[in-house]
Amino acid sequence: MADMWVFDNRDKKLAILSSDAEEACRFYDAPFREELNIGSSFSFIADATHEDSQYIVEENQVVFEDLKGRKRLFVIKELEDVDTGDNSEIRAICEPAMAELYEEFVTDIRPQNKTAQYAIDRVLEGTRWRGVVTVELGLRSTNFYRIRATAALNQILDVWGGEFYDEVVFSEEDDRIIDRIIHILPRRGKDTGKRFEIDKDIQEIRRTVISYPATALYGYGASLETEGGGNTRYIDFSDVEWSVANGDPVDKPKGQEWVGDPELLEKYGRVQGDGLRHRFKKWQDDSIEDTEELLRKTYEALINTESKVQVNYALKVELLQRIAGYEHEEVDLGDTTIALDRKFSRPIELQSRVIVFEYDISDPDNTAQVEMGQFLKFDSTEDRIKEIETTIDNNRGKWDSGSEVTDGSFPDKKPPTPQNVEVQGLFSKAYLSWDYDPSSYIAEYRVYGSQVKGFTPSDATHLWSGRMGGFVHEADVNQVWYYRIQAVNTHGTASDFTAEFSATTSRIGTNHIERQSITNALIKDLSADKITAGTINGITIRGSLIQGGRLEPISSSPQYESYIEANTIFQKRNFDLTVDTYHQFESLTINNGRIVQETGTQNYSNPDMNRVNNRTKIEYGKISLDGGKEFSSNSHVSRMQLYAQNSDSLKDIDPLSAIDIYYDDQLSMSLKNGSHGEYSKMLTSWDNPGCDLAINVGNSMTFDIGKDLTYTVGEDISITGGGRFEIMNPGSFSIDSDDYIYIGSGSWINIGGDLKLPSNFKVRGGGATDNTNQGRYAGMGLSLSYAINNTGADLTSNGLIHLDMITVYISTGSSGYGSTQYTFGDQFFGKAEKIYTVLAQPQGAYSNACTAGVENISNTGFKVYCRGTGTTTGVGDRNMKIFLCIFYKAAK
Repeated sequence: MADMWVFDNRDKKLAILSSDAEEACRFYDAPFREELNIGSSFSFIADATHEDSQYIVEENQVVFEDLKGRKRLFVIKELEDVDTGDNSEIRAICEPAMAELYEEFVTDIRPQNKTAQYAIDRVLEGTRWRGVVTVELGLRSTNFYRIRATAALNQILDVWGGEFYDEVVFSEEDDRIIDRIIHILPRRGKDTGKRFEIDKDIQEIRRTVISYPATALYGYGASLETEGGGNTRYIDFSDVEWSVANGDPVDKPKGQEWVGDPELLEKYGRVQGDGLRHRFKKWQDDSIEDTEELLRKTYEALINTESKVQVNYALKVELLQRIAGYEHEEVDLGDTTIALDRKFSRPIELQSRVIVFEYDISDPDNTAQVEMGQFLKFDSTEDRIKEIETTIDNNRGKWDSGSEVTDGSFPDKKPPTPQNVEVQGLFSKAYLSWDYDPSSYIAEYRVYGSQVKGFTPSDATHLWSGRMGGFVHEADVNQVWYYRIQAVNTHGTASDFTAEFSATTSRIGTNHIERQSITNALIKDLSADKITAGTINGITIRGSLIQGGRLEPISSSPQYESYIEANTIFQKRNFDLTVDTYHQFESLTINNGRIVQETGTQNYSNPDMNRVNNRTKIEYGKISLDGGKEFSSNSHVSRMQLYAQNSDSLKDIDPLSAIDIYYDDQLSMSLKNGSHGEYSKMLTSWDNPGCDLAINVGNSMTFDIGKDLTYTVGEDISITGGGRFEIMNPGSFSIDSDDYIYIGSGSWINIGGDLKLPSNFKVRGGGATDNTNQGRYAGMGLSLSYAINNTGADLTSNGLIHLDMITVYISTGSSGYGSTQYTFGDQFFGKAEKIYTVLAQPQGAYSNACTAGVENISNTGFKVYCRGTGTTTGVGDRNMKIFLCIFYKAAK
């Protein structure tokens, strides 16, 4: 709902109109349009049958609150009464109340080296308005000679800089207008990061391009006084020569009355024969008396203004800022925002300031009109006449006296970059200092600042201008600011910027507030119940009870949303990381015994497409972990629940603890323990309906079971692991299979007790891995007779056979002889606890003409000998290979 106050021309309140109150005179179709540093307009339609419509007459005044809560005053200037047969309505067209300054005149004011506050005070002196300049804009000089106060205000903005808005102040007792104020700010709006995007909040976007670029300019300056008392023609720069080889920006020979730019010629020049012809315009500044300065200024005008193509973007957008959760989408006049529309073959991708903002105050939640880019300008005779009037007025003093010293009397020398800059963070402030240069040609120093590291100085980041060697920036506590400084001469030529410096303001801590420092009776004994309206700005509120329907913490970042209500605590963080319509978020909600934490993406333009990637929920003795249910139909959702319940005999509930795991809406695993229902015997159940169970173990997995362990599996059980798989049970362990049991091992199988095999167990032979293509050999065991056991060499561990081959040298002759000592060690370098016997057999040529044997057998080895049988001398002088078969018991 919006209200609008109606006053007569004596500031007496007559009525209050409303956009939707039942008893009030209703108004609607009330567009309020504001243009940056230009002005505003307003009109509305009201019900002509209501008795309060009698006050909607010419010269009466109306006041309403804009979206920022500022009261704006307009005067009714035109009226249209319309009766359609069904409705009778009255349309009022208004102009801003500050337009009355168009009827105020400034005769002759000449501020020299004065502040903007001084200038606006002098211009508004004697009127119903006062000016408030909220930032130091430096010392400037200008002349206001026989011009309207509105023109003088525009001149203040041109000379000192800044941007304005107007508002009025009501008396709290009777809603009477008690003050009219024009505010001058360093800039309106702020850098919000707001994005206007088609299919999100842009309903319509229009790009208008006006292209009348110049590639060369004829430049003319002042008319100089001659010795005879006359004046010359306007000076030009034909006698000045520029050469790129000498460091000038372009080549311009002597005798040429114009200056052009080759890059602009290449881009915009008109084809003529085999070359290109310039597009010429005229540029003039009657205050310039030096030809070299005239050439430089003309070229700067060519590059910075006269060659530019004007582009304006008009948007019809939805205002989302009044919707809960979309406060960060706020937009205001002067904001630096982004507009995106990639549907054009030449996409619209723009970051610029909002220069026009229009919305209906009777329905502020509806669409708004926004313009970005540049105001479109066309050359006109009226503009040229105004330029001539301004030139005459600005130079009148010089022409009358002939001896006045102005800024132009100093050389146009580029100032040096400020040196020895120091920046210090204070409590909610930052102090900057630098070496002050007292040279007369330096008009001021300019300080630019931003909370964005690596920022580019511009009018939007201009903090201060002045002629001194220091500046105190009023910031806020616990902030980081970045600064750059430059010097500017009297002609507006600026030095290079300094490097970027930073400062961090201090936090508010208990050390900043002295104990018992506020004791004055007017504050100490004040009863808080006297405060019934308005806003309390503070850091800490302490007390035993704070009541309210809703608490909304304020964050400096639009990414954060949070509030506290009677049954809800809500926090949300939005991440604007991409350029599309999806934005990452994370949130926490606590209400009535329930805690919900979510992360995902949301679609501002289509909430039905929101996506919750995962969710944690705690409620009523249950913890649920899931991926959310807001996925598209071709995606799957995982969910896990942990819950427990106590016994309640009145409700026939037994104690139960459970973990349930779902795939989509199907239960895929359940682990339950308790005495509820089929679990009345206090057993633990692990159910996997319709799913396989795979256990992958990186090291060891141990089952320690007091009684029975039963697995009932419909298909295969697969146990894989990179470490050991152990089954330890003081009772028995049974594997029963109607087919076969396969134990595969890449290394070894360790069985920690007796292994009892059936009397007819088989041993596979060959290298085949199936049952059909390999032999099934009978198993073999090792037994010791009583005679061997009686020697104390009983078989207390597995009996083993070790096969080996050694070489023994046989001396010459048919009965040659040789021997060697054999030290025992098996394949794995294992030792023997007992060697029972050794079979030695010669191998190879003449093996039938010799015999082999062993003697001196011990657990460490034995001696092997070989002797010829005397049948042939060929067996002598030969290395004979002896095959050994050793029966032993391994050492522990």
